[in-house]
Amino acid sequence: MSELLAGAKIALPNEVNTILDLLKLGQQAMFGLFITTIVINFILLLSTPLVLRSRVWSLPMAIVACISGILLTGAAALATIFVFGAKYALTKQAELNIRAEAGIPMFVLMWMSVGLTDLAFLLHAAMGCFCHIRKEETDEAIEGETDEATEGETKEDTTSPSSPSSPVSGEKKSKMAFFRRRIKAPGLS
Repeated sequence: MSELLAGAKIALPNEVNTILDLLKLGQQAMFGLFITTIVINFILLLSTPLVLRSRVWSLPMAIVACISGILLTGAAALATIFVFGAKYALTKQAELNIRAEAGIPMFVLMWMSVGLTDLAFLLHAAMGCFCHIRKEETDEAIEGETDEATEGETKEDTTSPSSPSSPVSGEKKSKMAFFRRRIKAPGLS
């Protein structure tokens, strides 16, 4: 008969009980870290458009993303240590006849999420350091558009086309800071 009777107990060696107690404590900490990073990453997901609107939000978002990356890396490291530790400790006891396996798909998904969270930190940090709008260029573009709208098409372009600050006839500057190239205006040849 390979089944236990109802209410029967198995006497485990003290080594196994100690390991199981440590695993229980560690897995509670790991679970707390995973839940915390899920909440932080959800907040980051919803608030990321703020970074695109203003550079002021880049540093706080980078700090929050760094904290999330550290917590998730710690949780994944704990999970890896506990899974392989439990596998080793439980299969070491030959009299218990326990076989343990580590789930490879779980590890792939877990460490992939760590990599993506760390990538999110790097992107937020890079946006804070490198992606900014030059205020003088945007002010000039806004002023130029309002002047053209009020004066109409009667005013001739007095600047030379070879000047780098003036657009070539039939072209206009892009308003997007990332794309600082000249594009052809529709309807002009």
